[in-house]
Amino acid sequence: MNVYKINDDSMFLNEYLYIVKGNIKNIDFDKLETLIKLSDNSIGKRLNNYEYIDKRFDKKKLKLNYIYPNTAGICLTDLCQFRCNYCSFSSSDKGKTLEYDSVKVFIDYIFRNAILRGKISNNKEYVSFYFAGGGEPTLNFELLKRCVLYIREKEKNTCVKAYINMTTNGYLNNEQLEFISQNFDYVLVSFDGNEYFQNQNRKVYNGEKSFDVVDNTIKYLINKNILVELRSTIWIKDFEKIKDMYLFIINRYPKIRNWDIEPVAPVGRAKFNTDFKSNNNMLNHYNLYSHYIALKEYIYEYNLPNILTCGKFKDSKVDFLCGTILGFNPWLVTNKNIITCLDAKDNATLLGTINNGAIIFNEYYDLNAEIFMNNIEKCKSCFAFPFCGSGCPLKNSSDEYSYTSNWECNEIKKYWEIVLNHLAENEEYIGWKLEKLNIDKFDDFSIYKIKRSDKYENIN
Repeated sequence: MNVYKINDDSMFLNEYLYIVKGNIKNIDFDKLETLIKLSDNSIGKRLNNYEYIDKRFDKKKLKLNYIYPNTAGICLTDLCQFRCNYCSFSSSDKGKTLEYDSVKVFIDYIFRNAILRGKISNNKEYVSFYFAGGGEPTLNFELLKRCVLYIREKEKNTCVKAYINMTTNGYLNNEQLEFISQNFDYVLVSFDGNEYFQNQNRKVYNGEKSFDVVDNTIKYLINKNILVELRSTIWIKDFEKIKDMYLFIINRYPKIRNWDIEPVAPVGRAKFNTDFKSNNNMLNHYNLYSHYIALKEYIYEYNLPNILTCGKFKDSKVDFLCGTILGFNPWLVTNKNIITCLDAKDNATLLGTINNGAIIFNEYYDLNAEIFMNNIEKCKSCFAFPFCGSGCPLKNSSDEYSYTSNWECNEIKKYWEIVLNHLAENEEYIGWKLEKLNIDKFDDFSIYKIKRSDKYENIN
């Protein structure tokens, strides 16, 4: 049992996501563990899931046509009309674009998998496609349109429900927006918090400001009742501005469902446009967690829209931070290769390639899966492990991310130290609360289950 001491009277059991309060010095841990297991049959699922991955991986070579994925990503193009100053892909007007026939083959494959899965499980299966980049998926809009209409045609002919999702820079006209509103289930718009930061960070190729067009996109899609989320990538020097960004967003887009923030990563253009290039210790002078917590406290204190999220500070237990390992969610990229992870680029595992109208499956060994499992062994005794899942395999193995991954790890620990300390004082805190277990075997201490108190699901 992994124990994290919060204070003299409280400890956190990170296998079970419980806090024990009272006379913790004389606890019989074997008896305590037995009681917890008897009282809550949902515990242990997380570690069982990791064991499943370990057995599935098992150091063997795999083939994608043995996995039958029914969710997939499609990177239509490397090209983009924006020149964002932190773009991890350094997207420009140079690069490749997929041909429609290749995308069609990939779509057919994912639908076939869903049909086979449905026959095996006797359940109604679905498919999910995510268009992203790389470049901007809407730049060659006719190509995107053909692909989407083909998915909807397959959905009708096969009776397999299709979910179509996209990340876009939002530089769209009303005709394009009308098509998107009629055919997409979810759209994430990259938007940097307010007019000032959007125009500063996300300029068009000719230097023009992008805010007005993207602002129209967000309002249009919201009014069409599409599930729209915003994603802001924030320079470390601008962490202190996230409250200003939040207030701008809730006032201008009151119906927005979610606003996710992430710090700039030191890759692509970012490493040439910041002190990342010259000063690897600069991160020690900045933190995101304190500004994030301060804004969360402000939101809860004044009962404001709780739309703020951050991948570093999860609002739920994390089973798998990485959804790309082993080919569960393959990506078709512009060179017609099928890979595990879009962000990994050349370091991604090659699952197959499309050639002459067919998928040639590659026998592969997923190095990222090995890194993932090794990280779990290294991290699972850490008190914050249930909320980070050991992190991104790419960031934990790449030289580019080496010092930022350590910074992120420390940020997560500091965030959870604060949350757990508040919970230990019987406080409901930024969406977390404690639920007392009815165990009367011990008189000198009490056991509490950590739960969400707002719209998010129970972490177990």
